[in-house]
This record gives sequence, structure tokens and C-alpha cells, in this order.
Amino acid sequence: ATNNSDALASFSSRGPVVYTGETMIKPDVAAPGVSVRSSYPPNRYGNSQGTSMASPHAAAVIALLLDAAPGLRGDTDLIKAIVQRTSNAVVDLGCGGEADGIPNNRFGWGIVNARRAIESLSQQATLAGRVTESRGQPLADAQVTIYDYKDQAVGSATTNAAGEYDLSLPWGSYRVEGVKAGYRPETVTPIHLVGGEITNQDLSLESELFFVPLILH
Repeated sequence: ATNNSDALASFSSRGPVVYTGETMIKPDVAAPGVSVRSSYPPNRYGNSQGTSMASPHAAAVIALLLDAAPGLRGDTDLIKAIVQRTSNAVVDLGCGGEADGIPNNRFGWGIVNARRAIESLSQQATLAGRVTESRGQPLADAQVTIYDYKDQAVGSATTNAAGEYDLSLPWGSYRVEGVKAGYRPETVTPIHLVGGEITNQDLSLESELFFVPLILH
């Protein structure tokens, strides 16, 4: 929960958390939760604070997304990605997190931004990355293909000499496959692309093993 200066409230929970043996960065996002005007029983209004004030802000952003794009219904992971990636990033390593500070264990991905979330629905998304072989060497001329939920190819790119590729696509959830002759294909699914944002996805292909019979006379 944040105050009207976008500072983290003293009562706001911090991460990380450990779940089923895995250490996870939490919270996912932050939202206003200090001196928020709210309803009080039986029939009045007053200011309140707490994550009980912050949570409705995050839920309201989701409600706006579902109203603007009904096709999002049921794709909870994509909804989560949109809310996270369109938040106002706040770099804070006070409790640890990713090396660049986003996400972190105080603000998560940042403070929710309803306007950016809705605007992302009218923007193209970018998928970029690097294709390498199993030892980390770049693979040129590898084919990266994107498939939608109907398993239909909706885009493809060929890697350059550095093994890099990038694609512009509508936002959504996809499957990504990298292939190159002499290597085993790699598939990553699902990939959640957010409008106006760059999603990075590297691929590592293992070399195929060939056995040539040797006959000695």
C-alpha cells in the first residue's frame, strides 16, 4: 500500500515469500492504501487505510481491463502480466529483488496505473530475444515462430549473426518455438505479451546427435 506521495506505507507487507520450497518476489504490485475515502456503516463516508484499501484499487484496474477487452476473461496470467507491466515502476532494493530493481520485494512491479493498462490494449507488443546453442554460442538463421491459442502460426523471424530476433505482435498469450537444422527445437509456452512493452525470451537449442555406423574389414 502507498500514500499520496507514492511512498510505501509502514504497514505494507514486504517480500520475499517462500511457497512450496520456492522463494518468490512479492508483492506483485502496489496501490494506494493510505487516507483513502471509503464507505462506513451504516451510511457515511470516511478515510481509511490498509491493504484493504489498496486491493480494491488493483481489482478496479482488472475490472476496467475486462470491460475494455472481454476476451481477457479467463486468461488470468495475461491479466496479471498487463497489470504488472503497465504499473509505474519503482526501483527499490531495500528488501531485495531482481538485479535491476524491477520487480522488487517492496513495490513488486510498481504502482498500478489504470490509464497505462487500458492504453496497452490498443498497442502492439514486441517479443525479442536471442537463440543460442547449449554452450551459449549464438545461432544465426534460426527460425522463431509464434503460435496463438489455436496453434496457428501468427508470426516468425529469422535470427541475425548474433542470434537475435524481434517480432511485433498484438498483445496476447502465445507459444514460441525455435528451430534450426541440426538442432532439437525448443518450445516455450505460454508467453504473455503486453501492448507497448518488450518481452524478452531467449531460446537454447541442443545439437542433434548423429550416429554413423563404422564397419571395419
